[in-house]
Parts: sequence; C-alpha cells; structure tokens
Amino acid sequence: MVEDAGDQLARVLRGGRRRDDAGRPRARRSALAGAHPGHRHLLRLRQFRHPRHSHRRLAPRCHPPRPRRPAQPPRTDRVPAVGQRVDPRTRPRRNRTRGLLCRNPRIRPDHRRPAWAALDNRRCCMNVRKSLRRWGFVIAAGILTTAATTAGDVAAAEPPTRFDDTFAGPAGSAPDPSKWGYDLGGGGWGNGEAQVYTDSRDNSRLDGSGHLLIVAQQPTPGAITSARLTTQGKFAFTEGRADASLRFPAGAGLHGAFWTLGTDIGQVGWPAAGEIDVAEVIDDGSAMLYGAHGPAPVGPYEVTGSAPVVATDFHDYWIQRTKNSITFGVDGTVLRTLTPDDLQPGQQWVYDKPMYLVLNLALGGTMPGPVGPDTAFPAVMTVASVHVTGG
Repeated sequence: MVEDAGDQLARVLRGGRRRDDAGRPRARRSALAGAHPGHRHLLRLRQFRHPRHSHRRLAPRCHPPRPRRPAQPPRTDRVPAVGQRVDPRTRPRRNRTRGLLCRNPRIRPDHRRPAWAALDNRRCCMNVRKSLRRWGFVIAAGILTTAATTAGDVAAAEPPTRFDDTFAGPAGSAPDPSKWGYDLGGGGWGNGEAQVYTDSRDNSRLDGSGHLLIVAQQPTPGAITSARLTTQGKFAFTEGRADASLRFPAGAGLHGAFWTLGTDIGQVGWPAAGEIDVAEVIDDGSAMLYGAHGPAPVGPYEVTGSAPVVATDFHDYWIQRTKNSITFGVDGTVLRTLTPDDLQPGQQWVYDKPMYLVLNLALGGTMPGPVGPDTAFPAVMTVASVHVTGG
C-alpha cells in the first residue's frame, strides 16, 4: 500500500504509524522521515514548539510554495498620454499592491512597487497637492491684492474729469444745452470785429461724426455771421487742466480762439475779471498765440507768446491752472508757465478765481485785419472735444 501526500499528512497529524505493503505498521521513525518536503518545516514546528505556545493551532500549507512570476517588462502601450481620454476597458491596471497608479511624473505608472512605497508615494502626491492648494490660495490672494492696489493707484493718479464733451449727436443738431450757451450780438465787439454772433444752426451745429462746427457765413457782402459758445452759468473751474482738440480755418481776417473769462465779469468788467487765451489763430494759421490779460494801474496789461503750428490740422491746446501759476501747452509740448513773479509792479494777478470756457470764430477788426477778398466762406472752426480735469 503506497501512501500519497494527503494520506501521509493525515497519518502524521493523528499520530499514526506508517504501514508496509501488507498493511502492518512499520517501525517508528522520525516524523520528518519520508514527509513531503513542503511539510517538513511544519512538522519540525509541531515536534519542537514551546509548551507556552502549545495552544496555538498551526495550519499546514496544502501545497508547495508557488514560484514567483518572472518580472515583466513595463508596458508602455497602456500608459496614457497627457490629456488623453482613457477608455475604462483599456486603461492601465491598478498596481497589485495597495498603492494606486501615482501621478508623480518621476515614477512610471506601470512599475510594481511594494505597498509601503506606493502608499508613501500617494501620501507624497497628496502633500504636494495640498501644498499647491494652500500656496495657490496665497498666490491668488496676493495677485488680487496687487491688482486692487494697482487699480487704486491708477485711480488715484488719474485726476477726476469735471467737464467732458465729445459732441456726440445727430448731424445738424445743437450742442448740448446743459453745457453750452451763446453770446449774442456783435458788429463791433472786441477789436472792432465785423461778425454778428447768433445761435442759429447755420453758425453752430454738430456734424454727426463727433465734431462741433462753428461756421462763419457771409450771406451778403459785408454781412458776416458767426457763433460764440460759452459755459457761463453752466461750468467754471479754478484749478485743473482744460484742453480742446481743435482745427482752425485759415484766411485773411479770420480769428479763431479758445479762451477763458472770469465768472465775475458782469460785476467788475474786463480786464478786472481776467482773461486767459489758451489758443488764438489768425490769418494764414501758421502760428498760434497764447497769453493772459489783466488789470494794471494804467489800462490792461497782457503777457503773450506764440508758437509755430499748422493750425489747419487738429491739435490739443491746453492750460494747467493753479492759484499761483498758469502753464500753456500744445499737444505734448509745454510752451510757458506764468506766475505772479512774472508780472510788473502794479499789475494784478486775477487768475486765482473761477473762470468759464469760450469758443468762438471772429472776423476782421484791428488784430487780424480786414477780411480779404480771397477769404473763403463758409469758414469753419472744427472742435473735436473739450475736457477739464483735476481741481
């Protein structure tokens, strides 16, 4: 009778003796003799275990140790590319250890690592993600704070706009009546000028393209009409920057101007009210004039200057006012700064009070001279915008 491995194990566990071919028990031998090689360690433990541990039951191994699977080369065909949509049926298998596929780019996702390495790697990635989230909040807060500070600085650096007119409106309409009014009359005003100022749309109107047109007409020989627009009673300023984008006409006897007058002219008259000429262009438009007029012990005084400019093109003419200075400029060029120290003894500084804006196109008189026979009518002074900021 030949015993197989199972009978042999059962006999050993119940303490039986091995029998020969006739069924007779054989002589006792060591329990390790003839035992299956995979059971000898178990039998050795049963034979020599300490009495203190005799209550523990040791489960035998029912089969020999399984041979380890040989290492396989990494599968690169299952590694998805960055941003690739992975089909669940073909995506890489999870690691046979407890760790999942790691997102750390330094470790290839198909490497098999021990459980502690995968777990440590997962914790590392979690810590990195937590750090990124934490620092992301800090960086985002810093960016928002910087943006708010920058916006606040820009807002603080830009002076407030106090007056703004870009002359938007349909063609042929009047300028905004809440901003502009009219001086009516003439026929000898100022320097003995020839024009008569009206509020007719023939002499002042919008062109529908963001411009104000001040038009001098001569419907009959010797009868000249034009317009003078002011902000008197609607807007005045003491400090700040006033600028206008203008294009002046050219011709003998033409006199276009952008200037200011003191709001108390009705009480004290001219020149005690003060006058600041931001830009005046006469005749052929090859130069612009600027300056100021005020009271003196004997008659008015004037402080004037000139600058070469092609007045038939658009330019930005501006002044910057404080209570003790007036800066004249055209486009990005500063022409002059006038202060009380530039006045002669007895001349009064009257430019530290509210003043309103004036736009007009005059003709004839002593300053530009008479209107020439070759002066083209209608003569048009075009205003693109008027702004007052600061103050």
